[in-house]
Amino acid sequence: MVQLESLGFVCQRRSFNTTGNAQISDLPKFYETPVWVDDSNDVEELEAASNDYADPKSPNDNFLVLDDDDDDHHGDSQGPKLQDPLCCPTSDTGSKVSYDLSHICSVTPVYDHLKTNESYVSALATLVDARVPLFRSELKDDACAQVTVYYHLGPDCVDTAKALLASHVYHYAQHFDEKNNPVPQAKKPYSADILPYLMKGCYFNGSKSVGMKFADRFKEIAGNKAQQPEVTILMVALTSTSVYAALLWKSNKSPPKFNFTANQFSEVYAFHVNFLNEMEENVPSKFHKLMADIFSAVQKLCSNGAAAVASHKDAMAFLDLDGMDDNE
Repeated sequence: MVQLESLGFVCQRRSFNTTGNAQISDLPKFYETPVWVDDSNDVEELEAASNDYADPKSPNDNFLVLDDDDDDHHGDSQGPKLQDPLCCPTSDTGSKVSYDLSHICSVTPVYDHLKTNESYVSALATLVDARVPLFRSELKDDACAQVTVYYHLGPDCVDTAKALLASHVYHYAQHFDEKNNPVPQAKKPYSADILPYLMKGCYFNGSKSVGMKFADRFKEIAGNKAQQPEVTILMVALTSTSVYAALLWKSNKSPPKFNFTANQFSEVYAFHVNFLNEMEENVPSKFHKLMADIFSAVQKLCSNGAAAVASHKDAMAFLDLDGMDDNE
């Protein structure tokens, strides 16, 4: 088993089959583009409500996803598995990753083929460069369950949901007017109350979760003056994308059959990655404070949960079991 650490996440992969000449069809499952779907057999494709995520920087070239297992592992480090392309030349990311993996795993047929066959390298690189994150099912479920509460959405909320999707203003902190309509606060990006709630449930839920296993990573990337831990760009981008997907569902009148695929929302995810990267480049001090504030908000939610447990123990301690009536 080989582990590649990248931005606080782990990529785990199996060994290749080393018998005979390696073929692309023999590649393990994790080279396939992962999808995020519901359990129904009916597929209802929905068009995105906004095209505002278009970006001239070719956002699809940002991050690789290597998937080695299914979507049913909750609260542990099994996913999402994100690979940082900065570790490889940007012009040949997929090829470099393929070459390194085959070398590390001592897969001689694949390793030799990569050195001699350019078309094989090109085809393999296309498979490795999946470009879309693996959407965790619990993150999607939580987002769909909570958008109504966090954005004060009523039964007829199609227009409100569409307004939040336009220009991606849903990730801003919201003020609510006299009609209870959300009004985004331009000075507070990625400060919507729903974001730390979703991140806590997906990334910091239990001792085996990504946030707990790689706690040191959040300190290592700290760039704020107080050196407080910060969440990663990938966490914020993926969580924001799940909110987009949930609001898109609401904007289409919450159909009972709704198909969630990572391919459908990959450009939204890339938009958020680019947005946050530009913030870090243009206003680094404000960016790092924002990421530290998000981490702090998540930890506050975790502490509230611990306080609730303590309160329960106090209540049980008050109970006089010996003094209760017996069933005589």
